[in-house]
Amino acid sequence: MLLIFIPLLVTKCQLDEEAFNQQNQIHNIYKEAVLIYLNDFKINASKEQISAIEQITVAIDINSLKKYDLRTTEKLLIADLRTVHGFEGATKTKIIFYLNNNLIVRSNIIVFKDQNNNVNYDKVVVSILDQKVNKEYYSGEVFFLNIFTKLKLSNEYENGILKVNNIVYQGKKDQKNSRSNSNCYYYYLVTTYPSGYQSTRFLYTDCPPPCSGGGGGELYRNASVPCDNTIGGGGGGGSGTGPGINEAPVFPNGPSNDNMFDFTSRDGVFTRYKFNATSNNWDIVFISLPALVIKNVPEASVRISEIEHPRFGEKVLEWDGFLYTFEGNNSWTGVPATDAIIAQVIEDKIDDTNLDPCTKGIMTQLKNAANTDITKVLAKFVPSNIYNVTMKMGITKLNNFAETTKISKNNYLITVTDNSFTTATKLYKATGMLHEMIHAYILSVVDDYNTYSYPTNDPFNGFPKLFNLYALNAGVGNSVIAQHEDMANKYVDAIASALEAYQANNGIPFSPADKQVFEDMAWSGLQGTDVYNAKFPKGSINDNRITARIGAEINGVYSQGQYAIGKPCN
Repeated sequence: MLLIFIPLLVTKCQLDEEAFNQQNQIHNIYKEAVLIYLNDFKINASKEQISAIEQITVAIDINSLKKYDLRTTEKLLIADLRTVHGFEGATKTKIIFYLNNNLIVRSNIIVFKDQNNNVNYDKVVVSILDQKVNKEYYSGEVFFLNIFTKLKLSNEYENGILKVNNIVYQGKKDQKNSRSNSNCYYYYLVTTYPSGYQSTRFLYTDCPPPCSGGGGGELYRNASVPCDNTIGGGGGGGSGTGPGINEAPVFPNGPSNDNMFDFTSRDGVFTRYKFNATSNNWDIVFISLPALVIKNVPEASVRISEIEHPRFGEKVLEWDGFLYTFEGNNSWTGVPATDAIIAQVIEDKIDDTNLDPCTKGIMTQLKNAANTDITKVLAKFVPSNIYNVTMKMGITKLNNFAETTKISKNNYLITVTDNSFTTATKLYKATGMLHEMIHAYILSVVDDYNTYSYPTNDPFNGFPKLFNLYALNAGVGNSVIAQHEDMANKYVDAIASALEAYQANNGIPFSPADKQVFEDMAWSGLQGTDVYNAKFPKGSINDNRITARIGAEINGVYSQGQYAIGKPCN
């Protein structure tokens, strides 16, 4: 038996010795770099900042320093941090350093508060930064602080599931503080729950006193900082980066089609490229955008920077053509936004909870149509932004089944009448709902480019005028009429196809001749526009047929030779 176990014991000892030597090598390589990085923060620092750096320098257990791979091209150094003032109640305290091209470019202090046993905190840190799903099934609170021990972000997890997210936002600037030679700010803690509920409270200020309370480096501050305690700025980066970091990617020579290449900037922006042999270009297929970059360079992320307090899973279509999703670790991940992806997000954001049962049922069927749902309708118009649509029952203008109004930028309300059109068929109501969704889309285009200066809802309450302006500005031809016809054909094709699919999915038989019904229903939404008036002069055979079709679907029976093909709600 000894002959069996001795080789195994020798092998284990060899592995342990190799691991020990490798760990010592990490200490020797990075110990001086860490100390230089920290020391650089003292340059032009305040008294409080220098004191914080000195505390951190003394508290680092450099012998615990370990190196890990991140999912980006960066590496991560993690070391234990001995007790630091303000963190006495923590279960574990760590300090991390990001390595980019083997240079330290950013850092954070990480504080854990939990009641767990045998937790590998290094693995938890890496899983959070890598946005892994299970987060090592960690339960407890994780606080991210900058190198000056100021809170930036905290998350509360239960078995790896994010339950509460706290982010510190820089608030109002005080330019008139009598005791300050420069501008100062107020900082707020925004707490977000999975339900979307948010709360905000004052955290601290870097404005000079008068003030009271506060003290040291506690995790949260409810009062202004004391008179000798000014808050350090920055996000734990920007110093000690050293020369030699190439901020533009250097792609490999002789790539093959579909080759991948990853690049991480020193601010932490991770970009994945894919080589397209046809165009001979490296196309971006994925972006991870830290909130710090958005804050420092808002012009690079205009739409994201407009969101004061994002919620879990919030999606934004940025001007670079990428759809970004807000993650719980205070970063945005982006993928190329196709028309179908954008349209699906818009559909998912429709709030129809306040519709009556019949109308809500119609919306549900329109969303879930197997062949031509709302997503495909909107995709045909090439949506350029993500917007919110809320639907409710209410009072509308005389003879209006539904109306769309702007609540605020990229937020629209569709009101469906609750006291008329009681005999109208589901087909008529489906037509009206699709029409209003396109109405909201066109309003979003107006919002997007700010082409027109207009009050909240006027003068674009009337759809014909809005459509005329949209067609004029969104068309691609030289002829105004050609532009209007192009947009009208898109509109009619989108709605007619959706109505045909809607009828089919409801098991209602229809003949090839009924395709004219669907087109007429679609054209009815354009009555009053320039293109409709030119194509169907008032009193013409086609105009009369369309008008009669609408009349039949409104009364649910018959109008001027036309029989309703839609079914009633009741």
